Amino acid sequence: DTVLNIAALGVLGNDVPTPSTYQAGAGGSLAGATELDGLFGPADLSRLNMDDVNSVTLDAGTYDVSSISFNADAGTGGGYVRPILAVSTGNDVYETIWVGGEIAVTTSGVQTATITGESFTIGETTEIYSGVYHADGAAVYFASTGGGASDHDGSGTEPTAAGQTVNFSNPNIGRTYAFGVEIAQQPLTITAFDAVSANGAAVTVNPDGSFTYDPTGSA
Repeated sequence: DTVLNIAALGVLGNDVPTPSTYQAGAGGSLAGATELDGLFGPADLSRLNMDDVNSVTLDAGTYDVSSISFNADAGTGGGYVRPILAVSTGNDVYETIWVGGEIAVTTSGVQTATITGESFTIGETTEIYSGVYHADGAAVYFASTGGGASDHDGSGTEPTAAGQTVNFSNPNIGRTYAFGVEIAQQPLTITAFDAVSANGAAVTVNPDGSFTYDPTGSA
């Protein structure tokens, strides 16, 4: 049990903690990311890549996908990237837990796209991997130095929804793609509480966990 001692009469309150944020993937500002897939530049085949190294381990809970950052070549225009979050099911095979929509790449360079209203839930502590599918002329830059590794496929099926299995024809290649997904844990919500303490003090708890404790009416 927790004992709360009040030295003087008055009203006690608390601050709401800031939700924890995480990044899966190396991010768009990855140093040394100057290379592109394909022998003939970004207009070559579409590509599917999963970052083997820059994963993030999350506790059970519900998480919002807040943004993605990437460094891409727009090619001749009209291309896009699609962000992916997945869990490993073994031997370089993954199951998607969240797949974003197509994000148009209209200019080359480092850029960030805000994501709203997108979330996923995990029931236990889980290692989360980020991936990216780029197509129609757009290509995400990668670095081939620094000890990174990615699972890569030059003709893979484009993931479109959670719960899909993703395989790779070229696993564990020495590349790190300049791409990352920002994740924020949703705060817990208080749905019920005792409005009066054991000694008669008034307690008010808000849904976000902030509270006030007024001992003036206690015994």
